[in-house]
Amino acid sequence: ENASARSVFRSILQTEGWIGLYRGFGMSLFTSLPGGTTWWATYGGCQYELNRLVTQFNADKLGSDTSHTDTMMWKGPIQLISSVCAAMTATALTQPLDVVKTKLQVQKIDNEPATKSISNGNHEFRGLRNNSTKLSPPTAIHIAREIMATSGIKGFYSGTVPRVMHMALWGT
Repeated sequence: ENASARSVFRSILQTEGWIGLYRGFGMSLFTSLPGGTTWWATYGGCQYELNRLVTQFNADKLGSDTSHTDTMMWKGPIQLISSVCAAMTATALTQPLDVVKTKLQVQKIDNEPATKSISNGNHEFRGLRNNSTKLSPPTAIHIAREIMATSGIKGFYSGTVPRVMHMALWGT
């Protein structure tokens, strides 16, 4: 089914109300804060060490007559290498949270009787019964358990390569 953004927006408002537009917001913060912190710390540390190594290499190669130009020609490669290292580190630590968050955000919620299941296109999630006969959306813990049951640890690292590429290019 190929739905427009407007029809998806209306559907969410009809089935979940305004709160449905913010589904997964808490998980986004829970993922973004440690991911960003890890990325910037790793990026800064790599830049520092690589700059130190280049300066030391230039000093050893050229003696005490090291020019600023010799160090500046390495600025681009140092930034690129630092960005890739930061992206790999941040992704390794936060990809499981990001996968759960994404599944939480994109799953379809049906307000049908609790005998139905909830599908996000790839996996079926059983709804959790609340006090009525309607399904309530699965929680992050429920989604994590489903991923582990259907795909194992590997399922938490789905989409790792595109995420590393995005994070690395975003930072350079």
